Amino acid sequence: MLFESLILSAFLLLIVNGVAFANGGYRGPCIAAALSVGLVGALASVAIMLNALLIVMAGAICLAVAAHPRTFLLSSLGVTALAYIIVGLYNIPKVTEKAVLAAQFPFESMSLRLAYENKSKPADYTSAPGLNVPKASSPATENDKSNRLDHLKLMEDRIDSDYKVSYRAAYLKDLHAGFVTQFVNAPGFGVGRRIRPSDRAIQIENPKPIPVSDYDYSDKPVADSRTESSGPQEKGVAGPLDVDEAKLGDLHANGLFDFINPRGFGYIQSRDLVAGFQTHRFSTMPKLEAPLRWIIQDLELVSLLKHDEPVAYVSKHLPRMDELREAKTRPLDAFERDALEVLRRGEDLKVQNAPRDIRMLGSIRAVKQCLQCHEVERGDLLGAFSYRLRPE
Repeated sequence: MLFESLILSAFLLLIVNGVAFANGGYRGPCIAAALSVGLVGALASVAIMLNALLIVMAGAICLAVAAHPRTFLLSSLGVTALAYIIVGLYNIPKVTEKAVLAAQFPFESMSLRLAYENKSKPADYTSAPGLNVPKASSPATENDKSNRLDHLKLMEDRIDSDYKVSYRAAYLKDLHAGFVTQFVNAPGFGVGRRIRPSDRAIQIENPKPIPVSDYDYSDKPVADSRTESSGPQEKGVAGPLDVDEAKLGDLHANGLFDFINPRGFGYIQSRDLVAGFQTHRFSTMPKLEAPLRWIIQDLELVSLLKHDEPVAYVSKHLPRMDELREAKTRPLDAFERDALEVLRRGEDLKVQNAPRDIRMLGSIRAVKQCLQCHEVERGDLLGAFSYRLRPE
């Protein structure tokens, strides 16, 4: 921005001095400079505005004392230098303030917390692009793969369309630029109106843990904290309630987007240099109207990569990665084990609609934005959400 501003100042000097030498007077240069003030003022370039104002003053003085055009040339060069010195001195404290703010959001490495991704896969698994498919399982159909890619693209586009994601990342990048780079790009030198974000632009509210249900785990063994799948219909019990599976898919997609927390990605220079990262977490309770309102009784994160066998994290709150690091785990129940095989074949949601509740297992796959830190392939199954819903 400094260089563009200097180029415009050079044009300004060329115009006013060209008029001065051509006419031998200063009325023309002063008018030209005044017009420049109006033009660059609309662009909010502080340095050039100040430059033009000082040239007007220099021209007026030279006109009053009937100075030679060469005197006006030297005067215009001098006031141009003075304008940039003033703007530079004004920007130095602002750049220093940025250094202080950058210290609040230092670079951190994701390698250690994601080291489990480098564990070797079990011998009975084969690595297919975007899938971890057991050899014994039937391969994903073309329709499964197409649906999976469509869902990935929808999530990626949703992240890309959130301007606050790139806005925050750009400001964090600017904070960690060198002093000279920050000084050169300071808004006072800009040739266009550039709204600079405040520190509030990188501060993201960290929501409190959200209670997921009144289920009491304190007096039950962790492995028994969930029943097996609902099983056959009991005599005299009404059949499964009719729920649009597309709405269940929307519930999962919206919840997954909230959990991913793309605004919390921060600025990612590399896997080992990430600034302003905020953990994956839910900020609100997912809701389903179908038209009867369904309540999420349980929502648990299923881990597929960190442990030797797939497990579900047990918590009284909606999943939060910072909380789950120390959480208890339980084995998957019958429904979750069967549903996981369906997800591994390429589907993104498996639903079991029973008389009293709905069980769901929804996939968590790596979208392109995840690959900046996660050492996986696009579409890889990173985990899943296990849901239990009941009618209100």
